[in-house]
Amino acid sequence: MNKTLNNKKRKYFWYRLDNIAKIFPSNISSRLTTLFRISASMTTPIKISILQKAFSNLIKRFPYYLVQLKAGFFWYYFESNPAIPKVMAESKYPCMDMSFKKDGVFPLRVKVFKNRIAVEFSHILTDGMGAVSFLKALIAEYLQLRGVKIKDWGDVVKVNDKPDKKEWEDSFKEHYNKSIPKPDRISEAYHIPFGFIDKGKYYITTGIISVKKIKEIAKKKNVSIGELLIALYFESIQELYFKYTPKRKNRNPIRISIPVNLRKMYRSKTMRNFFMIVGLKIDPRLGRFSFDEILKEVYHFMRIEINEKYINQQIRRNVRGEVHPMIRSLPLFIKNIGLSFIYNFAGDNQYTSSFSNLGLVTLPECLSDHIKGFDFYPPPNPKYKISCSAISFKDRLSISFGKLIKETDVEWFFFTKLIKMNIPVKIITNKE
Repeated sequence: MNKTLNNKKRKYFWYRLDNIAKIFPSNISSRLTTLFRISASMTTPIKISILQKAFSNLIKRFPYYLVQLKAGFFWYYFESNPAIPKVMAESKYPCMDMSFKKDGVFPLRVKVFKNRIAVEFSHILTDGMGAVSFLKALIAEYLQLRGVKIKDWGDVVKVNDKPDKKEWEDSFKEHYNKSIPKPDRISEAYHIPFGFIDKGKYYITTGIISVKKIKEIAKKKNVSIGELLIALYFESIQELYFKYTPKRKNRNPIRISIPVNLRKMYRSKTMRNFFMIVGLKIDPRLGRFSFDEILKEVYHFMRIEINEKYINQQIRRNVRGEVHPMIRSLPLFIKNIGLSFIYNFAGDNQYTSSFSNLGLVTLPECLSDHIKGFDFYPPPNPKYKISCSAISFKDRLSISFGKLIKETDVEWFFFTKLIKMNIPVKIITNKE
């Protein structure tokens, strides 16, 4: 059961959802849960009672996460939650079954299994970088309670640190410029043809590889590790494209959404969502693209499109709908209809899948010595049906496919290609 804090220690507050978050409450379902997961595998089994104490201590340092979702007359909003969430036991299927529209339910949770600590966040609350910061702080507080002496904290948040006001910021609004022209509309993308597995199930297949080995391959091709993985994901979906839809005349291009962390670009300290999607495509209607051709497309796209001027256009487009006087005045039930339409016909419909790379997680040596590695599971998405994510720690790169389908074609091709590159892959899955 949740514990209620003394009212003198907790003040009531509320705040608006950020621009990215506003699209989700109207579209939440048993398959579109909005939940993603980041976990750390420790060197020793987790003591749940100590982890609970660490969680209880730390969550008060992140008051903007200590909230519950509420429906107002015009918009959904977050309201302070007078409880402390409880550490939960692991479940077979991650990122499922969280009814956070109900009163008192937090849009985040901590789960534990043997030596693994996992945090699951709703994208309504924050993005991957916010979740990584929270998990790093949770690990530090847990280890400190277990007697580990922390002399070097690096960028890890301490329990007693005072929250910076800029951590609450909706950075999209801060960098909105209405004078910038909106970007061009993009077409509908190719979609995975397979049917869904049962509701409530979410299959995860993770491949563990050496950072050093894939870095050697990337260096030879003069690209980054992330660009190499994106190209490989494109090629894997292209194989599916030609295998299952060889004669369709109206096939659409393959377009992958790539979330880009904007904090460095705009010097933001926000702990809420602050990322933007860039969409890279290849069009197999022109013929089959070789891996090197795809890699060249990815390489140049990432250097052209991830530019502040183009990102400003997207921020302008997204925030404009939120601040428009006529739209602001509409009651929530009408906004829900509009946001549902946007998601289904002009949002994720424009993409085949997503690839999200959180990059290298770093920690001071006194903390990293107690950690084997990190894993990152993408949120389930009924439009994509399959998504890919990556995260690395030391020499361990974890690549995870989250699926609402039973077929294994995409990840099989992806990992087989890595093996052909002489990169050993350790596979872990929760699929029956």
